[in-house]
Amino acid sequence: SPPPGSTGLQPGKENHAYKGWYSRGYLPHLDAPALLQSVTFRLADSLPQERLPQLERELANKPKKERERWKRQRIEAWLDLGMGCCALRHPRLAALVRNSLLYFDGSRYRLLAWCMPPSWGSACPASVFECETIGTDTSGMSAT
Repeated sequence: SPPPGSTGLQPGKENHAYKGWYSRGYLPHLDAPALLQSVTFRLADSLPQERLPQLERELANKPKKERERWKRQRIEAWLDLGMGCCALRHPRLAALVRNSLLYFDGSRYRLLAWCMPPSWGSACPASVFECETIGTDTSGMSAT
C-alpha cells in the first residue's frame, strides 16, 4: 500500500490496493505508487525468425549465469540494425503510435520520455494505474 498520506499519481484513488511484486507467469511486474517504468516494444519483423536458431547456438556456448544478459545485449544490437520493414520510418505510422502513447498521458500514466526508432519503441511512464494496463491500453489504441 502507499505510504501514509500519499497516493502517488492517483488523486482520488486513496483506496487503490497496490500489488507490489507479482507475476502473470512470464515477467515480473511491480505495482507501486508513483512508480517509474520503462516499456520497450518492437515490430514483429524487427527480429527475423531466422536469427533465433543462431541466437540459441551462441547461447549454448556461454556460461549459464551470463546467458540472459548476453541474450538481451545481442537482441538489442540486432534491433538497432533496423531489420524488417521498419514501419515506424513512415511518418503517418509513427504518428499513429506516438498518438497512442500520448493518448492516456496525464490520466492513466504520466509519460516522462519516449523514443521511436524505425523498428521498435520505448516509453518511460510513471504509473497512475496498475502497470499491466499501460501496454494493454496503448496497444488497443494503436490498432484502431
